[in-house]
Amino acid sequence: MAKGRSKGQTKKCVYIEDPLLGDYKIQVDESCYIPIRKGDNKALGYHSKLQTALRFVVKQNLVSEESVFTINGYIRQYEETFNKLTQKFDV
Repeated sequence: MAKGRSKGQTKKCVYIEDPLLGDYKIQVDESCYIPIRKGDNKALGYHSKLQTALRFVVKQNLVSEESVFTINGYIRQYEETFNKLTQKFDV
């Protein structure tokens, strides 16, 4: 007995794109939130909650922003960026 979707069946999805997400967008389908890098359309994880997908994107953006942080600097920058996203999207 075959598992999964029938041949030719596709998932319906939408995308969240916003300047605050940087080089990423989030694909929303019927079962999860998928952060995707815009340049190569590569799926970078599968999250059951929008909040965890946003946290992942914030971490990825911080890594590409600077190479050295202090602990306080990293936490402060992470919280500031995450709060901007959650306030805008009201998550």
